Amino acid sequence: MRKIIKTTGLLIAVPFFIVLLYALAALIGGLVPSGSQQSSLDSPLLEKPVFLTTNALHADLAIPVNATTLQQFAFLQDTGFPLDSPNLEYLVIGLLDSHIFRHRVSELDCP
Repeated sequence: MRKIIKTTGLLIAVPFFIVLLYALAALIGGLVPSGSQQSSLDSPLLEKPVFLTTNALHADLAIPVNATTLQQFAFLQDTGFPLDSPNLEYLVIGLLDSHIFRHRVSELDCP
């Protein structure tokens, strides 16, 4: 009888301690800083955040405009896009699910 109680206690205690150790490791991992404490804003990619907005059918990617993005998207100037506007802060690129182009979408397909 004692052996059954001891075995049952171990079967209950071992998973409990595994979960406890996992939670403790997660807590320590969250508290221990990693990497540099100071972020360098020398990189043009870190000047402003990049935004992504999504819904069921569409996603928009908003990229901050700086010298690097102006150089990469210079071809848009030829299409009449006002890249030289002083008010231009973000370049928004719309992404649509390719399924919409291949199949007819009804109102019932949209959540």
